[in-house]
Amino acid sequence: MNRASKYAILVVILIVSFFLSGCPENNNGPEEEFGTIVIFSDPDGASIFIDNTLKEGIATPASLELEPGSYRVNLGLHGYESSPESIIVNVENESFDTLDFILTEISDTGYIEVSANYDEAIIYIDGVPSGYYTPATLPLGAGSHMILAGGWSFTELEPESVYITEGDTHSVSFGLNFHRTALIEEFSHVNCTNCPNAAAAVQEVLSDIGDSIIAIEWHPEQSGGVDPFHADNAEMHDGRVDYYAFVGIPRVFVAADLVPDPTSVSTITAYVEDALNEDSPCSDFALWGHVSEPGMAKVGIKAIGDAGEGIIRMVVVENHRHYDTAPGSNGMTDFHNVPRTMNRYPATGAFGLEIGDVLYFAIEFDVPSDLSDGEYSLIAWFENDANGIFETGEEILCKPCKINFNSNF
Repeated sequence: MNRASKYAILVVILIVSFFLSGCPENNNGPEEEFGTIVIFSDPDGASIFIDNTLKEGIATPASLELEPGSYRVNLGLHGYESSPESIIVNVENESFDTLDFILTEISDTGYIEVSANYDEAIIYIDGVPSGYYTPATLPLGAGSHMILAGGWSFTELEPESVYITEGDTHSVSFGLNFHRTALIEEFSHVNCTNCPNAAAAVQEVLSDIGDSIIAIEWHPEQSGGVDPFHADNAEMHDGRVDYYAFVGIPRVFVAADLVPDPTSVSTITAYVEDALNEDSPCSDFALWGHVSEPGMAKVGIKAIGDAGEGIIRMVVVENHRHYDTAPGSNGMTDFHNVPRTMNRYPATGAFGLEIGDVLYFAIEFDVPSDLSDGEYSLIAWFENDANGIFETGEEILCKPCKINFNSNF
């Protein structure tokens, strides 16, 4: 990045920070404290690690807000060495720091061939997403490296250790397995009296069971006032209610099964455990995928235990939104994984799968302009429903998945 571009970005960030800090807030509690770090690299496009944890979907140049404390920041870009290797930054309330890294291309390279039993799995080099997907041949600097293939949909494997010598080619192969997951759909509204209890129950189940669950929070129309999420995309939120054909909220569905008490942690948990059982029809289909380019996801699907005919749905969800003042009458101020846009494949009709089939699709998605990298996720699932009409007992027969991001565009 040249100096003019770098300072142009810095000026924009400073202006935005100034106006945000100058806006009055209606705060019902203590004001959150945070500082800002802006990370530059030359060249751009490096993955960012904070205390050795990858910031998913974010690449340099980037601005991050962090709570006060000490943090180690380092970057990763396949084929490059970073100078400095890492930077320790002390963040204070309202502090503003810029961090600069120089990335130098590695010259003494060999090659690594990485394959797996499924294509389009992410290839990680020394813990960093490489921007390559199975199968692929990658250049690597001479020396020891840890190689791994996988992604969100797969059970985690131990990385393979390889030693690369200049000019030589090594090969590694991975046998990937899918981990069991279940889709929770919660139907809520900012003016629904009992919805906070259902939301709290879902969040508790998520906390207890963790990565085995994907939960999304729909906001259909409800009397009593405007819901900002519903107003943003009313047709999408109401359309999901029309599909299930129910009246009244809150509602919670697990793998398309209606939970009789949406506020009961134990009841929701029981439905989730049934869906995660290895004999559950949810295991008949599996999805995985990654963002192949901005606005486009490459999605794989396998028919494991049954044939099917249906569609893939993919939603862009806002990870978390907090209001200082509740936007509705029920007092809720925090909302999680609310769909903002939804796409389907194919656009009309359905596609079929026989047992053992593995298919790959390129699916477009739209990200609302008010969401930045790291503020949203992509969630996909297969609806084994050829006619698009829900019937009692009909299930979403798949392991839902989160689509992995490539931060090295």
